[in-house]
Amino acid sequence: HPVPMVMHGSTASSGDPLVRAVLDGLSLRFSFMPPGTRFIDRIEADIRPTGLIADARIFNPLPAGIVFERLDLQIRERDSEGEEVFVLNTEKSRTRIPGQRLWPSTTSELHMRLSLLDAHLTDPRQLARLLGDARRGR
Repeated sequence: HPVPMVMHGSTASSGDPLVRAVLDGLSLRFSFMPPGTRFIDRIEADIRPTGLIADARIFNPLPAGIVFERLDLQIRERDSEGEEVFVLNTEKSRTRIPGQRLWPSTTSELHMRLSLLDAHLTDPRQLARLLGDARRGR
């Protein structure tokens, strides 16, 4: 769905005197519809007693780099509408996320090491079923 946007120009909008004069006081309303993009190329994860170790290949379609400070991760069964398995927040975990960079207009590797101590497991029966499935290789 298109997202309504508003852009307001000011004297700080450009370092160029001519462009600054044009943008100062400009108010522009428009709808923005980003193109469909596949951001996540691959995720490999391993859950160990010490925590979750994951490597991901992520595409950054922007012309500028993205530097991670923190990550909130929701793990769900089957797809994005599936039952929530658990939530991880890197502010509460030992991780290598801070400072990792997704380079502009390219696919980058993202490495995560997250503690499960703050995973907020939501349903013990669900966890037991998932562990049983993992033991059986499902």
